[in-house]
Amino acid sequence: MTRPTPNSGTDRVFSSYKKLETAASHLNEASDSLAKSISRLDLILKKLGLGVSSWLEISSFTENDSSYVDRHIGYAKINGKWGLAISETAGHRQHGTQREEEWLFNDAPRMLRIEAIPKIPDFIDNLTMAAVACLERLIEGKVVADGLADALQLAASEPNSARR
Repeated sequence: MTRPTPNSGTDRVFSSYKKLETAASHLNEASDSLAKSISRLDLILKKLGLGVSSWLEISSFTENDSSYVDRHIGYAKINGKWGLAISETAGHRQHGTQREEEWLFNDAPRMLRIEAIPKIPDFIDNLTMAAVACLERLIEGKVVADGLADALQLAASEPNSARR
């Protein structure tokens, strides 16, 4: 195969492809590097054993009050595995259609990962608030459960006139 002649459309495509090839190589290296950093964050969060799901909006777009796309960063159990995650909900209000997708962060489309990065500090704050709120509800729930257990224990220990 011969190299294209100068100033032809094929020469321009040839040159552009070579630049694209270099850009793709650097893009993949940068993406792999980001994935390693996210994996470190994931590992640190997993060690906490939170078991608390939380989501924070990354972006929201509506066109003509009918078509919409909402994106979120979160910490959730996706396909049986806890981790940083990204979700996208898109739909059309007039037609009542909606599509929802969730990915672990490193499995999400590259552009969504890039969009989510600046939101990570806000998300960590959000996750902290969700964990504290969960703790408060658990403490309140324990008080209720103790009261119910005490009531049942008392009822079970008293003689029952119907059993005689």
